[in-house]
Amino acid sequence: MLCSDGLCGFVSDDAINNILNQDQPIQQMVDDLYNAAMSANSNDNVTVILVEFSL
Repeated sequence: MLCSDGLCGFVSDDAINNILNQDQPIQQMVDDLYNAAMSANSNDNVTVILVEFSL
């Protein structure tokens, strides 16, 4: 995950980890992270990039 401070400055690491550890499609996780920032009254731009890969 790569994100701007509009997300990580307003949403706790634990809340972000909880969203990322759910078994959901990647787009749903991005949407949930964005919505968490909006719910936390983020007043900054919110950028989230998630990349899924397997080793």
